[in-house]
Amino acid sequence: MNKFIFLLLVFSTTFGQNKKENTSKDKIYNQNELDENADYIKGNELLYAEIYRNYKNPKALEKNNITTCFIAISFTIEKNGTISNLKSIRDCGFGSGEEAIRVIKNIKGWKAGKIKNKAVRSSYTIPIHLRNLE
Repeated sequence: MNKFIFLLLVFSTTFGQNKKENTSKDKIYNQNELDENADYIKGNELLYAEIYRNYKNPKALEKNNITTCFIAISFTIEKNGTISNLKSIRDCGFGSGEEAIRVIKNIKGWKAGKIKNKAVRSSYTIPIHLRNLE
């Protein structure tokens, strides 16, 4: 019984330490937790211009008479300015979210968020409004 308790303590201590180290190192911060927000280097106006220029309406939207669509894509801006973990948190279906992810994945030029002047990983969400999709 004593051996079992000893092993349990060693096991929980070892894994508890590793988890703690990874959590602080790899934490993804929300924008409101940052001293300096993560953002697109060229600004929102050019970001949306690039999204709308490269977004190709899926044919299924047209076939199903969908003329307006709201899409929200969330992702992580890494410390080095690359993006990862892209996912559609809202879309119209018919491939609209996948197309928005394809477009955003190809956009380069992100600036990492900072806390105490140190780059950190942060979450970012882009709302996309599509109108007159006919």
